Amino acid sequence: MTIDKNELKKVMISNYENIIAELREELATKKGSSDLDENDTLDPEDYSTQTVSNVMVDLLKEQIAKTEKDLERIKQIDFSTKEEATVGALVTTDMFNFFLGVATVPFLYEHKQIVGVSVSAPIFVNIKGKKVGDSFTFSGHQYNIHTIQ
Repeated sequence: MTIDKNELKKVMISNYENIIAELREELATKKGSSDLDENDTLDPEDYSTQTVSNVMVDLLKEQIAKTEKDLERIKQIDFSTKEEATVGALVTTDMFNFFLGVATVPFLYEHKQIVGVSVSAPIFVNIKGKKVGDSFTFSGHQYNIHTIQ
């Protein structure tokens, strides 16, 4: 079964936009809880709670920035059909379906579970350049490539 990779790209972009929206919503909530009212009577515990909240705000900002960069990577990837495992290829194996170019959490698309693989992921080195019929090993598992799109 051939997957419409242009539609796959739209789904991946939508997934990332939803993640960014959720992170921004969480950031707004955390920012609100980290602000202390100077007119209130404060004790040391209030300040420690504010410190923890400020750390969480900073972590969320970093996560948003990273996710936005990943979204831009997805938008820039060439989703055309590929003959070998390279950035933009959808590689179907006997165990998983890998989209090469950007890391994603596993997601369902057309009844297939797909996981995005970053070019900096250790598995990318093992799969890069492979063709239909080839196999590769990663983390003690052998994967047989059935299709590449």
